[in-house]
Amino acid sequence: VKRRTRGEMILGGFLPGQIIPLFLSFSVRSLDAQVIQTPSKLEVQEGFFFNLKCNYSSQYQSYFWYHQVPGEPPSVILLISSEGRESQLHRPSAQFQDSGNYFCAL
Repeated sequence: VKRRTRGEMILGGFLPGQIIPLFLSFSVRSLDAQVIQTPSKLEVQEGFFFNLKCNYSSQYQSYFWYHQVPGEPPSVILLISSEGRESQLHRPSAQFQDSGNYFCAL
């Protein structure tokens, strides 16, 4: 796993074994809720596992994960029903289509 500075996203085709950039941000509905999303930036080699995590300041019943490809609207990829303060997104084998921005939301 390598970290990159902001704005260094690689676009275009990837060959097997190349690194896939993943950029993370968050969105919350409540102004008093705090969300910590880790890691904030991540690069994963194609075919490798990655895990993204959001911690919330308060306990909620539902958490959403969104994936957004540059130039496209975000799409819901996961809804978690839980009573905890954390949600995780696991990907067992990173592929080119996993590149983009990930958002966790309440």
